[in-house]
Amino acid sequence: MNRGLTGYTSAYNKLILPKILQSDNNPKGSVVAATVLLGSNDSVVENIDHRGLTAEQYIANITEIISQFINDGVAASQLILLTPPAVSINMYTKFCEEQGKLL
Repeated sequence: MNRGLTGYTSAYNKLILPKILQSDNNPKGSVVAATVLLGSNDSVVENIDHRGLTAEQYIANITEIISQFINDGVAASQLILLTPPAVSINMYTKFCEEQGKLL
């Protein structure tokens, strides 16, 4: 089952996760594993895209998301956390300039 939500940030996901768990983990124990792949949309430049979050906000949101899973009976050993790859601002700036796009 895929509950991927394109364009969402960790802030959006922590708000909707309880409803998803209510339907997908009913009865409790129905979720046998979960992969959490968040961070790309959180890391956008805030003055260009309103979704941008600070690292501290991202950490707090991910911590809350993990807690929500655990509190709903999904063991920590059943959670797979993936983060976005590291980005070189110099390489990305060069790429944007070559494409004629704003950073």
